[in-house]
Amino acid sequence: MPRRKPLLVTNEIYHLFNRGVEKRNIFLSDHDYAHFLETIAHYYRPTNNRLSRPKQNFNKLPEGQLVEILAFCLMPNHTFKPVGVKLGS
Repeated sequence: MPRRKPLLVTNEIYHLFNRGVEKRNIFLSDHDYAHFLETIAHYYRPTNNRLSRPKQNFNKLPEGQLVEILAFCLMPNHTFKPVGVKLGS
């Protein structure tokens, strides 16, 4: 099946979501939720050192980010993440 490349428009909001296969749970323990949050924080901060321990800081939008995470919701079998595309991305 050909893969579609959607057009991203600056200053628009997009709704991203992930869902478990066959609607199965993707978070099975508190550790799974914590790992997800650490991963988001890790890749959301501006650094080339991806081996360091992630720290959570969602209050500031780092320079160089293409999107701003506006909110997120973690449920046992899926996640929602509305993001805004930054000006000039």
